[in-house]
Amino acid sequence: MRRILAALTLAALCAATGFAQRGATPDAQLGAIIIQAEVELDVEGAIPRYIKFIAENGTNAQLAAKAHYHLGVAYEKVGRPAEARTAFERVVTQFGTQKEAAFALARLESGVARETNVRISDNGNVGRFFRPSPDGRRMVGVDDDGRNRYLVLHDLSTNADQRLTREGWAHTPQFTPDGRRVVFQWAPSGPPFQPDLVHEIRMVNVDGTGERTLVRSTLYELLQVQGISADGKTAAVGFNRTDGTWQVGLVSLETGEPTILKNNEWRDTYVGNFSPDGRWLVYWRQGEERRFGNGGIYALATDGSREHPLISARAVDEAPFFTPDGSRVVFFGGEHDELWSIRVVDGRAQGAQERVHRGGFTQLLGFSRDGSLYFTDDRSHAGVFVADVNPANWRSLGAPTEVSTAHRDRNFGAAAWSPDGQVLAYQLWACCGPANPIVLHRFDGTPERELSFTEPVALHGWSRDGRLLISPSCPTATCSPPSGADLKFYDVETGREQLFVGEMPPDSIVRGGYVDIDESAVYYYTLERETGAPDGSRIVRLMRLDVHTGERRELYQGVAGSAPPRLFRVEVSPDGRSVGFGFPDQVSSGDAPLQSGVLVPLSGGAPRPLPGFAAWTPDSKAVLFEKSPGEIWVQSIDGGEMYSTGIRFDGPGADMGMVVHPDGRRIAMVRRANTHDVRVIRNPFSTRSSAQ
Repeated sequence: MRRILAALTLAALCAATGFAQRGATPDAQLGAIIIQAEVELDVEGAIPRYIKFIAENGTNAQLAAKAHYHLGVAYEKVGRPAEARTAFERVVTQFGTQKEAAFALARLESGVARETNVRISDNGNVGRFFRPSPDGRRMVGVDDDGRNRYLVLHDLSTNADQRLTREGWAHTPQFTPDGRRVVFQWAPSGPPFQPDLVHEIRMVNVDGTGERTLVRSTLYELLQVQGISADGKTAAVGFNRTDGTWQVGLVSLETGEPTILKNNEWRDTYVGNFSPDGRWLVYWRQGEERRFGNGGIYALATDGSREHPLISARAVDEAPFFTPDGSRVVFFGGEHDELWSIRVVDGRAQGAQERVHRGGFTQLLGFSRDGSLYFTDDRSHAGVFVADVNPANWRSLGAPTEVSTAHRDRNFGAAAWSPDGQVLAYQLWACCGPANPIVLHRFDGTPERELSFTEPVALHGWSRDGRLLISPSCPTATCSPPSGADLKFYDVETGREQLFVGEMPPDSIVRGGYVDIDESAVYYYTLERETGAPDGSRIVRLMRLDVHTGERRELYQGVAGSAPPRLFRVEVSPDGRSVGFGFPDQVSSGDAPLQSGVLVPLSGGAPRPLPGFAAWTPDSKAVLFEKSPGEIWVQSIDGGEMYSTGIRFDGPGADMGMVVHPDGRRIAMVRRANTHDVRVIRNPFSTRSSAQ
């Protein structure tokens, strides 16, 4: 057994994906996919299975129509309306005699799947973006170096940035309607929003010239520039005073003169934009109870004469915008940050609020002139990723790709390549229920196969004859006892189990931790609290258990930090001559310098420090490790300069482990990855629109 990955957090969702049995009829296969998507709610996982089913059964009109229709439903649920529309149109045009054609036509005519949700940028700093330009070609945002926050113009077609300011702290930038200038809040360099600090509203041309100050005051901690009138003469501003109170007002872009329209006292306020005719301003205001999600949306006359409530105070609403034609106000809210709208006539709500789009919204950025709505979509999900590398030097040949999107709402445990390299096994951790299934993934297009167990098990890897090595485990971190367990071989074809070690020593870390084996021994570690040690330090021992004689031998002893046992690494080198032992925290042994990994020769000799350890290369000549969060490095065991493989991730580094393919050409990693996208919905309120 070789190369296993550490488990991520053990709390997870409990849904298990259904898989069609081998040899099932096409009818049964399609039924299983529909159950997976619409009963078990694993929609992302079902979509590629629908596509594969259609490719294999496209000549059967009845089944193809049914599959296309349910594929369209799946696309709707994951927020991909363009693909949903295509699927429904195909049912109508190609399978008009089937019963699903009427259902698909009804969905098209009712306006579902009318939006086109397009990712237009995957820049790693999309959280800094604030507003789209009127023509939709650029975004304006900010970028900071800790002392200065610069105003930045971002070109969406080239992904290039241009700084518009040279110093100070820029915030809440807005384009003027002609797209030629940007209005923004500014403060001197250093930490913003301090009492007695001068705050300004400034304006600058999009080429960085002509910067000038419109408002300058020490009375405010925040001057929230949020909208510009259609004639380009007035800015809508949320004034947050140094005494903590909020005001809604206007600032003339010609004279800089402020006008206060509404005093909201201590209630947090988020000012939106103007109606196209300039008569109304929409904003969100916190309710009487100062708590998250308690507030309402209001339309305020720009002459200050009247105000109308649009959404009740019980709604979770923070980012309201008038649509470019002024017929609606849009906002996000609900438990899953859904996009909603309400019709508005002369500042008054007409009818009930309507849901426009399900989920995926982090921050609304506003509309471009053609009615397209821009928003940021920041997500974090666990997954198994594979990166291609050059086995001669371990340099990356491209960005890691996700093995499967079917389990993004789950948490992952160990993973391991089969001895022949044909299968990557990985484990899903469940929050409840009796078992943590193991998924077998092939790279030839074959659907994934899920192995279920009657009791919770932990995956440790593969035996040399192609069986899984497993042990009893626990579905939660409250498992008691957390150590000592049987080790078994599991035949993935027959489901038969064979005992390898009847019971591991009671102090061994097996459940949720690392073990490795060779033909005659198990390698594991123990942890023991060190009396009087600071920061929860523990004595760590690397042990060898002879499976024939039961003899236990200590191979290494050191001091470990307080990291959880599941993040330690134990792996025998492929040539059987050494054991690599890795720690996510630093480790010391006696008077030796602090290290994060050690190499222990099995033939005797002193352990050798390593800069880190996560996996062996197949030739046993080098080790891979994570030098900094999200970056994989390589180090020859014979010395030499360590260097980066070029494999990098954006996100928490402590979640990552890795396993190397037997041929040395691929590295699999389990980790939690962050994605940052700017997305646009084209004409969300038109009945039909075309994809970008």
